[in-house]
Amino acid sequence: PYTGVSTLKAMDETSITWEYVEQSRGKTTTYETGYKRVGPTTQEHFVRQLPDGKAWTTTHVRRTPLDGVLARWNVVGTWEMAMPDGSKAVAINTVGLDGHVVMTAEQSVAADGTRTDTGGGAMWWDAGTDTVRFHWMNVEGMSVMGEMISLTSDGAKTTMVSRHEGFDGDGEAVAATLTRVLEGDTMTATFTDFRSEGMPMTPAWVGVPMTSTRVK
Repeated sequence: PYTGVSTLKAMDETSITWEYVEQSRGKTTTYETGYKRVGPTTQEHFVRQLPDGKAWTTTHVRRTPLDGVLARWNVVGTWEMAMPDGSKAVAINTVGLDGHVVMTAEQSVAADGTRTDTGGGAMWWDAGTDTVRFHWMNVEGMSVMGEMISLTSDGAKTTMVSRHEGFDGDGEAVAATLTRVLEGDTMTATFTDFRSEGMPMTPAWVGVPMTSTRVK
């Protein structure tokens, strides 16, 4: 059996230090222990026996729910989709902000290799709604927010369904449901339930599966 008492010795914006005095089987041992923040989501825990013991240090990383989503829905990398005119639509997904967001940069690559930026966005875990959220923009001024509705897996396939609403560059409201099926390095995306205040007719691409391949 043992008992112990901890006394706060020091504390600042990045660290806290305690003195821990333990009584065990008639023996008294004193330790210095505490935590030090070394990054936005990383801290070190240290323990050493006083007066001159060597410190034992462990590193702790705070994970976000987005980590769990990416474990099943790993879309990080460069994706390409062939277009009818011989060009390629490219989406480059990278993890940023110490793992809190997946950022997307979109480009159109012409047949001659010329690259043009077309859009971009972000995917993150929203603690307020307890789900994945999205924000997508393009060079024409469209800005659309989205929210994950479901994430399901069936063998090697994982399907994410999300609902997106926003405004196009003319300020007209737009909305659609996006279903994406990920299987290894292949993703098939299909837009449904599309509506737009500025489009009297449904675009031809609505309801048509569009396949992208991860190239790196």
